[in-house]
Amino acid sequence: MNKIALHLKNYAAIYLIVALVICITAIVYFRPSNSKSEEQEAEYDTSMFNVVDTQGAIDLFKGNRNQVLFIGRKSCSACQTFIPYLKIAMAQYHFYVSYLDLESMDPKSSEYAELMEYFDYEYTYQGKTAKFSEYMGYTPMFIIIKNHRMVFGYLGSMSNETVGAFVTQYGITY
Repeated sequence: MNKIALHLKNYAAIYLIVALVICITAIVYFRPSNSKSEEQEAEYDTSMFNVVDTQGAIDLFKGNRNQVLFIGRKSCSACQTFIPYLKIAMAQYHFYVSYLDLESMDPKSSEYAELMEYFDYEYTYQGKTAKFSEYMGYTPMFIIIKNHRMVFGYLGSMSNETVGAFVTQYGITY
């Protein structure tokens, strides 16, 4: 037997084990998974917020406390980016946030129509000035409620410092 054949015979088991380990590693590493949706769920943690439905959002306007209302949805990447900043701002500036899931709202309901009446804040977005209600569907929506009316609204994600500046400006702290 030549040296190469003898070498292969003696080390065949080792080569087989190494090849098997490489194959298993490749299968585990490259297999499709649902981890994206699991990561998305983890990034979209609204447990620190007071979760409300449409009627609950209306009640915020009718209540006696100054409020922050955040309207978002899980499928919104800007919302996913914004939530961690909002949580940091809540801890730094001591305010509460109520959260309304856009996907839980029924645009044909009387509650939805009533809520839109409160969204009379004039807002300019991409060069167009309109009532904030006309932008419903854009997320994230950051709304400050004071004295039973919307006094500030913003579309899009912001840093925790920017959120803090707005809640401080409008006196929204506990």
